[in-house]
Amino acid sequence: MIIVVVTCHNNAAVARLASRNKISLIVLDMSQDLDEFVKREIATGHLPDRNAVIEHALRLMKRDREEASMGIEAGLRDADNGRIQPLDDAFDDLRHDFGIADPE
Repeated sequence: MIIVVVTCHNNAAVARLASRNKISLIVLDMSQDLDEFVKREIATGHLPDRNAVIEHALRLMKRDREEASMGIEAGLRDADNGRIQPLDDAFDDLRHDFGIADPE
């Protein structure tokens, strides 16, 4: 399978070309500010090319989703095992941990 990532404004023509040539295609029509960011990442040597920038971004997104899922699962296990507290107590703990005065 060939995946081509393209920044363009004529998505229909690119899709027709890919279809005729039996190419699996991802057309990426990004905003100008993101396109400039990608160019800066490459120009400064942070990443070697557009593909690496997009792959890095997708890996970060995947990691974030996996971490969120693990956190939700841990919270559900805590609840199942009775490790819960009333919301007011949880807020009191957070205020204490972060040095925030009680609003009352």
